[in-house]
Amino acid sequence: MQSSSSIDPLEQLNLTLIRYEKWLNGNLIATEFQRLPLHWFGRDEFISCLQENGYKNITLCANYTPNLQPTSYKDTLCFSALMP
Repeated sequence: MQSSSSIDPLEQLNLTLIRYEKWLNGNLIATEFQRLPLHWFGRDEFISCLQENGYKNITLCANYTPNLQPTSYKDTLCFSALMP
């Protein structure tokens, strides 16, 4: 497996291209390519998306710990919301 990534901050996109190779007895017998786009949202941007889609009682905590607010980019953001 080989991969390469590029980041486009304006599009909020991390694009990874992955190449898989299958070898048998020293011979390449198959190759497969995968394009893996990962789009990201800012905290407030994601909350706005939830609100725009009718979700209510939206809460945010850090690292799966209720009432703990995020303080670092290393924190895992955990969103909770009720469906409309």
